Parts: sequence; structure tokens; C-alpha cells
Amino acid sequence: MGRAKELMLEEMAREYYTSDDAVCAKCFLDSGIQAFIRKNLGSNTCSVCGRSSRELIVTKADKFLQFFLDKVHEHFQDANGNAPNNSEDGGYYVDTWNMHELLSDEFEGIAEYETIEWMSSRLKDDIVYCKQDWQVMSLGEALNSAWEEFCRAVKHQTRFLFFPKTSQEDEYGEPFRVPPGEMLEELGNVVRQCGLIREVAAGTKMFRVRGHKHGQGFTTPVELGPPPEKFAKGPGRMNAPGIVVMYASIRAKMLSSAKISCRCCEATLWAKG
Repeated sequence: MGRAKELMLEEMAREYYTSDDAVCAKCFLDSGIQAFIRKNLGSNTCSVCGRSSRELIVTKADKFLQFFLDKVHEHFQDANGNAPNNSEDGGYYVDTWNMHELLSDEFEGIAEYETIEWMSSRLKDDIVYCKQDWQVMSLGEALNSAWEEFCRAVKHQTRFLFFPKTSQEDEYGEPFRVPPGEMLEELGNVVRQCGLIREVAAGTKMFRVRGHKHGQGFTTPVELGPPPEKFAKGPGRMNAPGIVVMYASIRAKMLSSAKISCRCCEATLWAKG
């Protein structure tokens, strides 16, 4: 076999088209990709955005594309031979994607449109992908399912969270499944992991709206705080009926010239900036 034929077979085996392109970290929004590029610098001109520098700022496109494909293969696999065939329509009984669909549906957040289009032009599109573990739910799917199960349980089975323990919680072989009795704890873990709880420094100005007569002002904590219990008639975003919660905003602009319905005390208010 001649060397030319070997090179041709190697090119056919790759899942991307080789080129002399290079790409910089600023073309991407994903921190993992940015870190990879900065660790593998080899030139100073980006083929995608056109940025140029006297310093090394780009990595070879071939090296980056192989890195990207390696990450894709951690979560997706060739459906051929790995997923159940649907003999009726010639497809599969599980969700599948080609490479262009993966880029636009599953990985659209890693970069701006122009970079995604560049990747689409360099990656081959002759493989139908399915999830690596299509038999089980992903972590996100499991949490969504667990929340629905939890809501159904507290609405129709037990109001006070006295969930019976069961020995069949793992009967479906779902590694990420969360039983209803553990859902609130798991939700708390997700909230903390996503950094959704923030401390507000003492002295921070907070803005709150409440019904009042023309010219009337409020100065005391009682007047500026949450409404009395007798007015907590309806549910709010963070409170159930009967539970008093004060809703406030850090930015007054959010309340400017907006008609606001206070679900806690059932008053319709006008906020003026």
C-alpha cells in the first residue's frame, strides 16, 4: 500500500476535515475549550475571527477538533449497533442527532453563531449519534422527573412529607433517580452548586412597593417590611398562602412605571421611579 493511499484512508477515518486553520480562545464561550486552547498555543493568527497578535494566541484546528470530538464521545456514540432500530421508518427508537444537529441543539452555547458555523464546516456529518447511556435518564432528566414525582406526591399523596421508605427505589437501574422524600434536599444541593444564594452586604439599598394614599410615607421597619399575616391570602413566587414573605428589588429601575399586582396582599399598585 502506497503512502498516498495510507494518508487517504487516515483522512477517511477522521471525523473532521484536516486543514491549516487555527482558532483562538476568544472565539468560544465555554471555559473548558478556552483552557484547552490556551494550553496548546502554536501560532498567532485566528482563522475564524481574524484576530492576530505578536504573541501565540491560537491552536491548530485539527488538534482542537479532535479534542472536541473526544468530549462529544464521552456523552454520545454511533447509534449504528448501539441503539435499537426502528424497522418501520428506518430510524431508531431513541433520540438521535447528526453532527450539525448536535452543534445547533446540544452545543450551541459553547460559541457564537459564526464559530459554530465554522465548526460545522470542518466536522464530518456521516454519523448518526445517540446518547452513550440512552437506557437511563441523564442527571437533568432525572431531576425533572423527580420534581414532577415530588409535586404529584405532595398534591395527591402526603401533605406533610411523611414519605414511606421503599426498597424498590433503584428497581429501574436509574443512577440519578431521586425519590420524593429526598427531592427537597437535592434541590437545595442544586441551588447551592449553581451559586443561586448570595449574601447581601449590610447597608445595601432595597426597594419595595406597597399600597398607600397619595402623599403618605413609610419609615419604620414594620411599615416597610412584609405585610401582616391577615393579608397573606394568596400564594407568591416564594410563599404559600398564609406565609408572610417580603418581596424587594435591588434595582429600582425594575419597578419604574410598572403596574404591579401584589399576590400576597391582593392589592394592585403603581410603582413610580
